[in-house]
Amino acid sequence: MKSLCKHLILEGQNVGYVQSERDILSQCQSNPFIIQLHYAFQNAERLFFLMEVARGGTLFDLLDIQAPRPFKQERIIFYTGQVTCAILFLHSKRIVSFIFFLIKYFFYFK
Repeated sequence: MKSLCKHLILEGQNVGYVQSERDILSQCQSNPFIIQLHYAFQNAERLFFLMEVARGGTLFDLLDIQAPRPFKQERIIFYTGQVTCAILFLHSKRIVSFIFFLIKYFFYFK
């Protein structure tokens, strides 16, 4: 579950960013290469995104853990294929403006 503090979102003027994240996740329900959003809800202080479990973490986490050692070629090919499939799906849905955001947050590895 992803939990976001409302006051931090409002202070940082990230309301549109968070709404876009929820909307994009909602549109990507059928893609196996993008984390699935099961439910979004809120209380007085927080927003919650209930997402599928991804034990491998995000691509951003994997890159952070791996640095500064290089990935093996097989892993590079595997991750590149997954990212390419996800981006092609997003392009087919006319979602193309959040590439960095997607790489950092949406690509989870099971």
